[in-house]
Amino acid sequence: MKTINDNANRTNKDPNNFRIILLTFSNIVDSNSQAINEGGQRFPLD
Repeated sequence: MKTINDNANRTNKDPNNFRIILLTFSNIVDSNSQAINEGGQRFPLD
């Protein structure tokens, strides 16, 4: 958010006129799954 506000201000734009939309794609797995138990990493935001 700070970067967006800084860039908007630097280019003489009003940062309040920007809409922020966040789109995520969930990856649901069983917590007992092999991938997690064998040191596999979860995806961000999971």
